[in-house]
Amino acid sequence: MKEMLEYIAKKHNLKLVEHVDGWVFEIGESPSLRIWGYTFDINDAVAQEFCRDKAAGGDMLQQHSVPVTPHVLLRRPTSIFSSPEGDWDAIKNKFTAWNKDVILKTNRGTGGANVVRCQSQKEIEVALTKLFMVSDAIIMNPYVEVLEEFRCVMYREELMIMYRKQRPEVTGDGVRTIRQLVMDAYLDTQSELVLRHMNTNYSMMDIPKMGEVCKLQWQHNLGRGATPVLIHKPIQEVVDVSKKAANALGVDFCSVDVIKTNNGYQIMEVNGGVMMKHFSTFSEENFQRAVAIYERVILDKVAI
Repeated sequence: MKEMLEYIAKKHNLKLVEHVDGWVFEIGESPSLRIWGYTFDINDAVAQEFCRDKAAGGDMLQQHSVPVTPHVLLRRPTSIFSSPEGDWDAIKNKFTAWNKDVILKTNRGTGGANVVRCQSQKEIEVALTKLFMVSDAIIMNPYVEVLEEFRCVMYREELMIMYRKQRPEVTGDGVRTIRQLVMDAYLDTQSELVLRHMNTNYSMMDIPKMGEVCKLQWQHNLGRGATPVLIHKPIQEVVDVSKKAANALGVDFCSVDVIKTNNGYQIMEVNGGVMMKHFSTFSEENFQRAVAIYERVILDKVAI
């Protein structure tokens, strides 16, 4: 973020002030625009909370007939907000209804952290024990077979960019280990991410057979090794559902994650913080596309 903001500030002769060791920035003067992490002070506070709170945002999307992954909100049993009956009956009922394959994640988590796939009651119990140590509220979703996942950056109902998230994979040759295949297939920084976040039945020292395609991750996060693939001709269905989601939450500047399933396109989540750090590192074109998006938002707000 800092590199892109410095680039924009220098190009347009804007004042840039850094706070909190580079986590908070203020760019421009009278008026200026403030940035907290990857959140620009464009969206109002309620819209931002809908984006942060997966349960509330999901409920609002359902209310506005936006296709979204179903969810159940689970609260820490010791929380003052938990129900007297507890959540265990709801957990068991949904686990059965969702083919005994569910995802548990913290309600306000980001970046694919603290996300666990569970296929047994025991795995749910273990996951909840760990997740409730870091969050008072957990979301349970059915595991959905994702055919493709897209990210759309939206600004005031306009699509700024669309890309597909390609999960990491390698193809065996009967000689090299998974680790060697990853190191040869990916750049150094990305190979480190892929190996660090491998979430698969393979181990790094396995030697896959000739022609065997090895999926190394079921999540699509760039920060966990996925690769962004620019979509130069936007898919209209993806654009439409992204715009509908942003309007339903009342958010002006956001990134929308859309998944393609066997039942069509649906919203995975809407992010009020528009992070393009990983995306921008893959190529000079990606860097310039990211800069152009931030530049557009900044120049609409500040005086030059």
